[in-house]
Amino acid sequence: RYVERLAGAVPTSARVLDVGAGSGRDLARLLALGLNAFGVEPCAELRAQAIRRHPEILGCIVDGSLPGLGLPFGGKFAGILASAVLMHVPARELGTAARSLADALVSGGHLLVTAPAQRPGLDAGGAGELAGPAHVRGPGHGRLPGRPAGEGRVGPARVV
Repeated sequence: RYVERLAGAVPTSARVLDVGAGSGRDLARLLALGLNAFGVEPCAELRAQAIRRHPEILGCIVDGSLPGLGLPFGGKFAGILASAVLMHVPARELGTAARSLADALVSGGHLLVTAPAQRPGLDAGGAGELAGPAHVRGPGHGRLPGRPAGEGRVGPARVV
């Protein structure tokens, strides 16, 4: 599973963030794997439901979302999971969301993104191109949109 892939890519007990934590399933799993895991979820009802289902995440999940993520929990993260989240970000804000995710990563951090191949009901344009998880490791080779060369660099994306 993708949660285990992210956990295997970062040091034991590393700070990781689940963006769009939803039901809390992935956040609870990251905690169970021994990571110092946190989550953000914009929907108060989902946060409450997540805590009911997974009491161990109490204090580890707060209000937050893309594109303006900021630095929740007071710092950067060795790993970020954004599973089925970017499909909810309007296409015109994807660059800002990408910069926000990169800014929340420590140097050499890992970003794991999953997205459906299509976005039915979310936009008239239909599909995004990514299907399945993509693991991005930075700093590395690519340049984020709107950033000068050498700043906000992330590694090559690969489907894992």
